[in-house]
Amino acid sequence: MTMKGVELYPGGGRAFRRGGGGVRRGGGRRGRVLGFSVASRRRLQATLLARLDPAAAGQGRLWWITLTGRVGLTSEFKAAFRATIERVRRRFPNGGWGIVWRLEYQSRGAPHFHLLLQAESASLAFSVCKYLLASWLAVAGARLGAAWQAQNAKLC
Repeated sequence: MTMKGVELYPGGGRAFRRGGGGVRRGGGRRGRVLGFSVASRRRLQATLLARLDPAAAGQGRLWWITLTGRVGLTSEFKAAFRATIERVRRRFPNGGWGIVWRLEYQSRGAPHFHLLLQAESASLAFSVCKYLLASWLAVAGARLGAAWQAQNAKLC
């Protein structure tokens, strides 16, 4: 299923805004994104449900990961996250895994990332998760006070 503005690739997903073709609404520079609209939440849910394998949770192939830090600007967190994902892509270049992520802010204003990792096998999911967490600590550790939490996901 192709969804406007979302492409999922083996080894990770990307969200972007496509231009051209349609009727342009609004204009100028986009404002600060403060959250999901009802329509964007619905599109994301449809995309995830179309691509997630319900059996993956019970087989250890689906992981829920949170990457946090105690200090730093949002731009520093984003740069560290990009570097972490690039390390993982270089280590596991043949696909068989994918990540969907979201940046959120804690009540104290500190940014953190939520990731949903799915892989073709439980051993690959564990290996990717383990390397991702080690990379996050190596890239963001001392500078951002990085921490993490990971667990097998359970679909309700």
